[in-house]
Amino acid sequence: MRKLTILLLGLLCASVFYGQEKQEQIIPKLYIIYIDEKGFPLKCNDQFINQSDLNKISSAKIKVDDSKYKVLGFILYYTDNMGNILVEVANDGNFSEKQIKVIKQIDSGKSQYVSGIRLQDINSGKNFMFPYALEIGASCNLVEIDPLLFIEYTNKDGVKSKHKGKRIAKDDLVTAISVQAENNDVISFKLKYNDSKGNTLIASSPSNEFTSEQRAMLESIVFGKPIFISDIVLKDNTTFPYLVEVGIISKEGTEVPPSYIGGGKELFAFLSKNVKYPTESLTAGIKGVVYVQFIVDIDGRITNVEVLRGVDEYLDKEAVRVVESMPNWEPGMQDGKVVRARFTLPINFTFKDSGGNEDSNKQTKKKKNNR
Repeated sequence: MRKLTILLLGLLCASVFYGQEKQEQIIPKLYIIYIDEKGFPLKCNDQFINQSDLNKISSAKIKVDDSKYKVLGFILYYTDNMGNILVEVANDGNFSEKQIKVIKQIDSGKSQYVSGIRLQDINSGKNFMFPYALEIGASCNLVEIDPLLFIEYTNKDGVKSKHKGKRIAKDDLVTAISVQAENNDVISFKLKYNDSKGNTLIASSPSNEFTSEQRAMLESIVFGKPIFISDIVLKDNTTFPYLVEVGIISKEGTEVPPSYIGGGKELFAFLSKNVKYPTESLTAGIKGVVYVQFIVDIDGRITNVEVLRGVDEYLDKEAVRVVESMPNWEPGMQDGKVVRARFTLPINFTFKDSGGNEDSNKQTKKKKNNR
């Protein structure tokens, strides 16, 4: 009997990357434990394990340094040789066999990180999202000092903002961007991002202010590729162990693609809940990627849904049905104005058979064509 499961393998097309907002909630310390084939933890050196030791990993897990918290799940992000961002989802704090395989195959110069870490307060039962990302190979030692960090944007009028939820318009927040720590001072940090081939590039700042080089990187980055600050050094020479995601600055006259409200994780949740594998296709053993194209109208409505490239009648109909059932999106922008924009969404239908081959997923790598 074939077993249908749901897993997202591609970067969600509507993912929007935010600056971190200061939070009142106490943030528990998290780190990654890597175990070798003999069951011993791999040694960390100054927060990192050696690249050559990554292929010795037999298991790994996210550790919370507080017994009142439990890890409910996380997402492993990584890049392929074409620069595409892919993800593998875990439903608890342990890395899956496939995630371990991905880690061991990491190419030198390409980054991997864990984000979307879901935690539960065991006492209250309350769930929440850990606001930082953990870099694979790093964050493997516990750091005693753990301040709240966030990115602060200053506009031309001197108004400071911890921007959240949208891309940052170039004509809105242009004068300064800085890294701030609660009850501490930041003395230096690095900016990390991926080029078109998936290689991780780094630009350093000797203070807590973004340099002109780093600002230029933000303005030239391809939408959909994440940018992080890392190696954040505090005034007592402690290095902050987490990655903080940066909002992307939109250049004047450049299109801002439409996006699913709430970002990639919300789109992932919607697809996971609503896509149903048609019985007819499942019985016939039919798999494949259905490319659905639609228009996001100026009010965010999804219209003109059509199959750009299909697989079979039933898979095509299911892909169209799910897209038509989506709530309103954040509309696209062109030259500072809201516009109708076309969007192409690949949905990959596959399943796991009785032999355990091939995991099912809904792959959603972003492709966009503005009208």
